[in-house]
Amino acid sequence: MFCDDNYTKIYLNHYKEKSGSKTLKYFEDTLYNYNFARGDKSYLVNVNEVVKYVDKKVAFWH
Repeated sequence: MFCDDNYTKIYLNHYKEKSGSKTLKYFEDTLYNYNFARGDKSYLVNVNEVVKYVDKKVAFWH
């Protein structure tokens, strides 16, 4: 998930994209028990999908 102000883009499997008008903080609180973590102030990541993390870059399986 990527957030710009109060607009959040949600990237799903198979390159599908959704958008929402909630803040990233809202999604962070809602998805806390589902292994999502804040990568920085603009990103929320499903840690189950991370396969590699090097030099502040994250790789995912698609």
